[in-house]
Amino acid sequence: MGNYRKQQKRKLCCARDHKRPRCREPARNKRLMRKDGIALRDLQAALVAQRGACACCGEKLGRVIHVDQKGKGDIGLLCPRCPELVATTRHIREHARAFEAFFKKHGMTRQLALHRELMQIWGMKPTESEAGGNQAW
Repeated sequence: MGNYRKQQKRKLCCARDHKRPRCREPARNKRLMRKDGIALRDLQAALVAQRGACACCGEKLGRVIHVDQKGKGDIGLLCPRCPELVATTRHIREHARAFEAFFKKHGMTRQLALHRELMQIWGMKPTESEAGGNQAW
């Protein structure tokens, strides 16, 4: 009975106190697997590959890191500011035609020119649309 109580006490101690080195790593690994679907060793490998800097802006990463899933097992570690910028960029690329139509409808020529320039930088080629031969993305 005494050995059983020691084991239970050790389990409770680990559940409450994540400051101990032997408890911290498994808890962090479990949290990463649940939240981002990656293992701690993958996070550490990405951190080394990026030389401790944000994959987007290159700023040194602090304690808070956002994991961005790029594709088949590829991850990028981002600083707290960059995830919103990445999401905005993805949104613009997905809805390029709608943005262009909106800018044309409301006569926003400056924004339309900037939008087209951005699409060219990203390598997106305009296509001829059916209505009047205007360019559409």
